[in-house]
Amino acid sequence: SVDAVDALFILQFSVGDRAASQQCPPPPDTLYIDHCDVSGDSLCDAVDALFIMQCEVGIPNALCPVLSAAPIARPFAQSQTVVLKTDERLTRPGDTATVSLDAQLSGNDLGAATVKLIYDPTVLRALSCTADPGGHFDMKLCRADADGVQLSLLSTSGVANDPTLAEVVFEAIAAAGASSPVSIDAQTLADPSGQPLEAETRVGHVVVIDEPIYLPVVYR
Repeated sequence: SVDAVDALFILQFSVGDRAASQQCPPPPDTLYIDHCDVSGDSLCDAVDALFIMQCEVGIPNALCPVLSAAPIARPFAQSQTVVLKTDERLTRPGDTATVSLDAQLSGNDLGAATVKLIYDPTVLRALSCTADPGGHFDMKLCRADADGVQLSLLSTSGVANDPTLAEVVFEAIAAAGASSPVSIDAQTLADPSGQPLEAETRVGHVVVIDEPIYLPVVYR
């Protein structure tokens, strides 16, 4: 059967937590890659997981069409571009900095996303990643390691506001004066119908400084 477990396996594959195989039956704990593409775009990505989850909750799509259903009128989006941005942070050697990955949707609904954050491993070490801290998406996974931070999210009905996609905690492992961009590789961006969205990226930085960082104190 095709169900939420398959969607989970695909999302795990998209962030590198599960291997794939063309062997039938596949080896234990691997995804059978030849049956992964349920959206018909010749790819195995978060859009396929999105379509499976939509079928689970009764939303028609190319995988589970409802022929008697009337077409759903969707408002025209003025822009098909999603802005992805990371913010600027200061930290001291050995301290941590939390970097947010934010999305500006400009009227588009975001159904599926797979994004990789790339940074200088001689300056920063990724300690942890929290996907979708605001709880907008139905399924999410985030993996942080020496190769970067890999994130996948999906929402069966789409997210219409401007969500924070992830918060990543970095440790500064370089001396003061070093800095690293936190670049964005938008591998998959699609609306709830599976149609791709263009990505515009704005890159933030983490700068390692030697001065103390003072935070304001608010008295109530």
